[in-house]
Amino acid sequence: MLSAPKATASPFKCRGDSHFGQPAAHTTIPAALRTGAVSPCAAGAGCNALQSADAPGPSVCEQTQCSSAPSSPGRVDAQRERPDVRVIRALSTIQSHSPHPALTILPDYLDANEQSLLLRHSLRLLDSPSRTTSAGRKRRREWIKSNPTWGGGFIGDEAYDWEEAHFDSVIKQYREMLVREGMWEFQPTGAEPLGDAKELEAALNKIYALLPPSTHASSATGAPAATPPTTSPPSHLILHLLHLSSRGAIYPHVDNLEAFGRTIVGISLGGERIMRFNRVQSADAKVNDSGPANFDVLLSPGSAYIQNEPLRTYYTHEVLESAKWHGRVVGGTQRLSIMLRDKL
Repeated sequence: MLSAPKATASPFKCRGDSHFGQPAAHTTIPAALRTGAVSPCAAGAGCNALQSADAPGPSVCEQTQCSSAPSSPGRVDAQRERPDVRVIRALSTIQSHSPHPALTILPDYLDANEQSLLLRHSLRLLDSPSRTTSAGRKRRREWIKSNPTWGGGFIGDEAYDWEEAHFDSVIKQYREMLVREGMWEFQPTGAEPLGDAKELEAALNKIYALLPPSTHASSATGAPAATPPTTSPPSHLILHLLHLSSRGAIYPHVDNLEAFGRTIVGISLGGERIMRFNRVQSADAKVNDSGPANFDVLLSPGSAYIQNEPLRTYYTHEVLESAKWHGRVVGGTQRLSIMLRDKL
């Protein structure tokens, strides 16, 4: 059963006075995924605004994590319940602090083994022959040969074929791909079957549970309608892998409103990065937004974030190459994100 996040320093900064002294917000999952609704922190945690040493002017909000008692499983046998249903039930007991009501942050959502597993299989897809050049594969072999202590995961920046600029100029130094049905379990002819297929399936379904279809039917116990667990993304989701180099970054943008739905889920693997949100000026008169106009969040390895409206439409978001966070430099290392978006 998934446990509530550990009590840690809040993974966000409020950049500006609009959030000074504002109460902590938390969301309940999975209902908040569909509605973006929040309620005041039941534990009464407040926001103690502290001056940031690395950026004069903005405040840093340090908040205490809340936790809630697990809900009763009712008549459902937890030992026989499907893994994705157990994840959703466990998520319903987690309260996550966030600088904005429409953003949910789940630190330590994945444990170390799940992170390693998902990173390894994501890189396996990105490194497949159909997505790499012969020169790139040769560099990879030479790098691994010259680094005998390499234990898997990322290799050196110089051994990858990076895209220098995205077609819409919002990403630099990256690799990406869409993951479609059957790709996770695909093995070339003659290759050994995946030895960790069951573990991969469980980790992926834990991620898919963060963005259930809005039309899920419910049983008398409140569980989602049964669908067989699978490694392939569910039909209502678009799954995108994005690998940034140590110098990679994502520039301010709003995701295509005509291509995706209104919820974005991100899973962070690899190095820490800072994500920055800024409200677009045209939004002020269009939306009733109680959150700050601009703020930063720390994307730590194994964390998950869920972005709903109005952040989805009325805020730009970016992932910084490098910046200071509470006096220390964050960034400058490779990062891989697993992105989930709902189809229109």
